Amino acid sequence: MSSTRHKEELKKLLQRPENSICADCKGKKSLEWASFNLGVFICTDCVTVHRSLGVHISKVKSVFLDDWTDTAIQIMADNDNKSANKMWEKRVPIFFPRISARNVEMLREHWIKAKYENRLFTGEKSTIPLSTAKRGFLWKKGKIKNEWNRRLFVLSDDATTLSYFINEKDIEPKSEMSVECINATLVGKQKLGKPYGLQLLYKESDGKTRNFYMYSESGKEVIDWLCAIRTAKAAVLGCLYKSIPEQEEERISRMLSIEFLHEGYLEKTGPKENGAFRRRWFSLYDRKLMYFKGPLEPYPLGEIDIGLQDRGYKVQEDDIASHQRGDGFCFVFKTPGRNYYLRADSASEKRKWMRALNEALDSVHFYLNGK
Repeated sequence: MSSTRHKEELKKLLQRPENSICADCKGKKSLEWASFNLGVFICTDCVTVHRSLGVHISKVKSVFLDDWTDTAIQIMADNDNKSANKMWEKRVPIFFPRISARNVEMLREHWIKAKYENRLFTGEKSTIPLSTAKRGFLWKKGKIKNEWNRRLFVLSDDATTLSYFINEKDIEPKSEMSVECINATLVGKQKLGKPYGLQLLYKESDGKTRNFYMYSESGKEVIDWLCAIRTAKAAVLGCLYKSIPEQEEERISRMLSIEFLHEGYLEKTGPKENGAFRRRWFSLYDRKLMYFKGPLEPYPLGEIDIGLQDRGYKVQEDDIASHQRGDGFCFVFKTPGRNYYLRADSASEKRKWMRALNEALDSVHFYLNGK
């Protein structure tokens, strides 16, 4: 088979619906690379990690620039990304966070290595940890001062609490959190200013929402902490040692941690429609829209519950406000008690926010109706 014929055959394989997204990060970037011994097409970002695995695990070629053999072409033809992942991602442990558009830059290397190098997701061996306890040092952002302090974090033996201590020799912790009330997510450089960080959203006993931010120089250490917290939460909820049906995995995973749908700066008015705009950091989390003075503030200035659309919750264009204020980036989030007039920095950000809010509204209907 000629080189030209090889390229034509590979183009046809890439047109298969099963090969429409990267086998690893699930992104829709141009798939210009392939691991021909694994039979998968991958993107330019994931190929760097594949190269680090070594050729005994993954042998990569450029789809369009490298020479291909008939044998390698046949391997790719006999496989596709979707069928390959039925083996390589057959049983992702419930405590391991799934890769997504939001966490991909932090999780990519660890996901790919766990998937192919450690074969952690194939179901070949038990992945349930023998202990849910963990202790170690992380850098934590101060609640009042904008500084980072090295603190000892301890996940209890019974998996019920996460505590941190000012000093290693302290007997009493500075703070103790119930694991069941923690939502832990990865957070990176764009928000935190550090490449590998964790955000803990915690519901305090008085009902207030509190954010904790911490980081480590080691990406593996951060992901180990995230997995440990999810493992502990699964143990508390009684689902760590159970066999979870495939159709229940997404629901259970959401119980362990939920990623933010969208975050960023918006401007909002006060209760009066014609009030002045104030710039706030907004976080869309599950069925709640929160706004803060800045991205790393511990407490929100306000929280907006998101309910069912047939009960008066809606996001729509705000043509009147846009006309009055001379731009096209305004929209309104309507609730039964109040309309929130919001302004984005650009048309693209406005579309992202409206799309994310509509997704949140749809998820409310989905989960409240059990569909």
